[in-house]
Amino acid sequence: MAACFPYLHEQLALVRPRRSSPWATRPSGALLDTKLGITKVRGQWKLYRGTTLVMPTYHPSYLLRPSPQQVEAKRQTWRISSLS
Repeated sequence: MAACFPYLHEQLALVRPRRSSPWATRPSGALLDTKLGITKVRGQWKLYRGTTLVMPTYHPSYLLRPSPQQVEAKRQTWRISSLS
């Protein structure tokens, strides 16, 4: 990640997307400069460098695993996705 993030930051500065949705804790934490886990930051709009709205979300592989936690995570993900 340390090697790739300068490139990503440069690309985001050039492309200037209005919105982004990083998957999982590490990408979200790196973009938003936070140590909070994905369950704490997901579903909330944050600002990346004051210009891009960022909505952290669960990684798709997490949502595909069969367990009671994933049922609730899927419900939350689809509810937020339909609002944006």
